[in-house]
Amino acid sequence: MANDHRAARSAALDAIFDHLSKTPEGVDLICAMRSQTERYAMGQGGRGISLCREIDVSVGGVAARWCWPPRCAPGRRLVHLHGGGWIAGSSESHRAIMAELAVEMEAPVLAPAYRLAPEHPFPAGLDDVQAAFAYAQAPEPERAAAPADVTLSGDSAGGNLAAALALRCLKDARRGPARLVLLSPFLALPLGPSAFPA
Repeated sequence: MANDHRAARSAALDAIFDHLSKTPEGVDLICAMRSQTERYAMGQGGRGISLCREIDVSVGGVAARWCWPPRCAPGRRLVHLHGGGWIAGSSESHRAIMAELAVEMEAPVLAPAYRLAPEHPFPAGLDDVQAAFAYAQAPEPERAAAPADVTLSGDSAGGNLAAALALRCLKDARRGPARLVLLSPFLALPLGPSAFPA
């Protein structure tokens, strides 16, 4: 059974590398992916965006965006980590999902613009989301109490970062998320060089 999975993964990787090898000369794949991902924001609408208020902040020098719904349950917050293959995406490209999460959970949602690869190799992005999560756990300026309930969510590569941050919190004995919401997380990574074809 393991060999069947390895063969399927090898075939999938072969197809990806074959596709990438046919990229026209002069095309920057990373720029193209980032441009395409930012287009997710074009024409975004829906109930969440129409209801929520957005506030841009800086968390340790990293840009982030709060999405505040009209009704907020006391002591509840959510940190959402956008997808984009660790090389693309932003709080702008993922505005609609942030707003829907905020309205449905009745909680403000914080989305950090974590540093992207390849300019910023791992663990730069994970360090940024850890700082954003700690920021969301802190008391608001006008209140003495810290929020009791901070959820951590992420889609695709953001789901991978959310899971990695939860594990880092356990390892470092830090207060972790009240719950994880992982939307199509990219978690099934090969365990080592033997998983890849020679």
